[in-house]
Amino acid sequence: MVKQTTRMCVATNEQFEKDTLLRFVKGPDGAVWFDLTGKAPGRGVYVQASMDALNQALKRKAFQRHLEATVDTSIVLKVQEGVTKQTLQTLGLAKKSGLLVIGLEKVADCLKSGKAQIVLVAQNAGQDLQNKAKSWQKHSICVLSGLTKEDLSSTLGVENCAVVAIKAQNIPAVNWLKKLNSLQTIDKGE
Repeated sequence: MVKQTTRMCVATNEQFEKDTLLRFVKGPDGAVWFDLTGKAPGRGVYVQASMDALNQALKRKAFQRHLEATVDTSIVLKVQEGVTKQTLQTLGLAKKSGLLVIGLEKVADCLKSGKAQIVLVAQNAGQDLQNKAKSWQKHSICVLSGLTKEDLSSTLGVENCAVVAIKAQNIPAVNWLKKLNSLQTIDKGE
């Protein structure tokens, strides 16, 4: 059994697995940067991947205190954009690897056969699909959202894509989807 690396969230002062957190570093310009790769040089601080934790870190001035750096007010939007971009890229790779099932009928068959436990439903999917997703959750299926049909269609090369099943749980796309799902309440007007 592999032991997971944990880090402390500067907003909540709780320990979390490193791959579930967002990392921030002090950039060369003295401002806080969102470290999308998690590998940027320098000391980093971690924040739980949720809007509540991100807002709490900003409110408590955790970035200024831990990194001695200034915080641009657009950091929240940059996080949203970065996580969305990374999610789409990893979904594209998962498709090339044959780990995605696309389309309602194929997804339903995949779930019935037990080949998938994770489903991605577009935010702007129709009400019938949203209701079906709720019924899947009752059967211990992890249902995630955070992307639009347009995002999924352009990334996966499928017209009007609203639902995708993921056949593997431990792939980067799943981690990014979970982070995006937690951050989807971001108001882009901030």
